[in-house]
Amino acid sequence: MANQFACKNQLRMISGSDFLQLEDLGRDGIEISQPVSTSRELATILKANIGIKLIEA
Repeated sequence: MANQFACKNQLRMISGSDFLQLEDLGRDGIEISQPVSTSRELATILKANIGIKLIEA
């Protein structure tokens, strides 16, 4: 549902979640092609939308 909304509205897609069951740990997320040391660096990378791979389980 969220994925369809993001695609339809041309939004950037990032992924992550809390988890309620151990088997759901680490199933989704993002992979970034460069090291990130601060939240400011992460925000810059996400805004540029370059070198980000969405991991979907």
